[in-house]
Amino acid sequence: MTINRRAAQALSSARLLLREAAAAEHAASSDHQMRAQEILDAAHDELEQTLEAAPAAMSAARSVDALARVSQHVTERRESVDRAVAGCDAAIQDTDAAATRLRERARQAYVARQLAERAERERAGLEERRDQRTQDEVRRRAVRDSQRR
Repeated sequence: MTINRRAAQALSSARLLLREAAAAEHAASSDHQMRAQEILDAAHDELEQTLEAAPAAMSAARSVDALARVSQHVTERRESVDRAVAGCDAAIQDTDAAATRLRERARQAYVARQLAERAERERAGLEERRDQRTQDEVRRRAVRDSQRR
């Protein structure tokens, strides 16, 4: 079966564009994952600072309300870490999904490029055979003309 060279080239170009779009998506999701990790690190640092300051705040507390505020502050920091962990996990999943799509698009682009190269080789082979037939015909005519003389 002959492969339409132009169609194969168009398919290859389209697949390459899709691969580039998937690469851009992967880069964006990787950047988002890095930002989520930075947010998580900052939340951990804040929690650590809060926990380090908690004993002094508890010993300085003069009422139950002051102790409750210290407890509330620690709880808020822990919840902040939990939210940051959830955000980081979601970003990791998004990055993994984008990486999977990028691998798939890269494979599709490779297959389309191979198809375009195969179509080009077939076209070159057809042209070569056509040129050879033309040369053979010219030689036959030259031999025939020389025999007639």
